[in-house]
Amino acid sequence: MRSWPTPTSSPRGRVPLFRKRQPRPGYAEVYGAIIHCRSTKTFCFVQGRRTGKWSFPKGHLKEASESPFECVTREVGEEIGCDELPTPLKGMPLRVGYYYMFEVPTEFELAPRDTNEVGEAGWFTLEQMRQMNMNIDASFFRTLLGGTS
Repeated sequence: MRSWPTPTSSPRGRVPLFRKRQPRPGYAEVYGAIIHCRSTKTFCFVQGRRTGKWSFPKGHLKEASESPFECVTREVGEEIGCDELPTPLKGMPLRVGYYYMFEVPTEFELAPRDTNEVGEAGWFTLEQMRQMNMNIDASFFRTLLGGTS
């Protein structure tokens, strides 16, 4: 059982941040976590075992009753071994996915549980991200931060 709250509205109570989105026709919607460490200015990434590409912890809904936030909670647990994160700062679409942004004060140990999907996990700076082979969502995010695509 995860201990994260399920946010339903923005801090100002105006627009729901994490409402269930309808997937676009022809796409399998992906939900993920962008985890930023405030003290080291690093981001958490996982490396796909099959592709070798780095991405944010993410995945697809397992069943129709699972909410996007529940999906992210489950995937973060499976892919980096973390069952607790702070309330997300915001949500944002990146290509075919929707990502929740989290900020943590310090890096924590990453211990992937699903080693069939994830080869490695780590914390990386923007400078390091420029040299990494990233999937499309992470590559798009890197470009938004001012890195190369």
